[in-house]
Amino acid sequence: MFEQGGDDALDPIPNAGGKSRLSDTDRAKLAALLQLGARTSEFPTELWTLRRVRDVIEREFDVRYSISNVHVALHSLGFSPQKAVRRAREQNTEAVERFRDVKWPHIKKSEQEGRVLALSDESGFMLQPSSPRTWAPRGETPELICGARYDRVSAISAITISPHAHRTGLYFRLLRGNFNADEIERFVRQVQRAVRRPVTFVWDRLSAHRTVAKRLEGDARFEFILLPAYAPTLNPDEWVWRYAKHHLLANSCPMNGDALERGVRAALGGIAKRQDLLHGFIRGARLPL
Repeated sequence: MFEQGGDDALDPIPNAGGKSRLSDTDRAKLAALLQLGARTSEFPTELWTLRRVRDVIEREFDVRYSISNVHVALHSLGFSPQKAVRRAREQNTEAVERFRDVKWPHIKKSEQEGRVLALSDESGFMLQPSSPRTWAPRGETPELICGARYDRVSAISAITISPHAHRTGLYFRLLRGNFNADEIERFVRQVQRAVRRPVTFVWDRLSAHRTVAKRLEGDARFEFILLPAYAPTLNPDEWVWRYAKHHLLANSCPMNGDALERGVRAALGGIAKRQDLLHGFIRGARLPL
């Protein structure tokens, strides 16, 4: 290097990534483009990757960034890598907002009649962990020994909200197999007997739910309200499953169905004792108490 360039070759080379080559105006425009979603920039999906952002910068501003500089630029704009929340294409966002703004306040008025609200849903648990993580030496991928069978535990639960006091509870039932209308009706009756009040169930449009509602039509102890289609996050009970699967049981690896059932029962039983969690799930669904 010295032989080729003489004394000048020893001068420090400026750090190409040390200063942004986008003006403040360019940066503001880039942030606006990113907030519009990747599809508006002619990508096939809405997900932004570092390479996609790099391509947008080059196309829109005629500036070439390295992947590492794109990462720095995004952080400086207030962006961070996040796990996207899935929303079904068929979801009617207007119906969801109408439920929150109009339907839910009307449902809450049932408290004046002494009715308990029960926000209910079903889910399933498998032997394989949902998101296993463990510490291991670099370059050595750890192995997790799990049961290879397809044992499954189905669960149904309901977050209950008592009238007036707004005290929450969680009732659940586990089953080896799937919940049909008969099993769901049995659970509905168990919840009503437990709270000893008339109950308003709020749940999704599963055909078995509609069957149960039809069977119990005319029984003043039960009322059933359907959520908008394709709107699982509108049901706080959905957050019960997320918390159980991705927090309490994230690294669980039971060897058989019995161990799986014990783990699920312990997880849901623990959630049932946490008023703060249940209130948080309701807030997460943006349904005011």
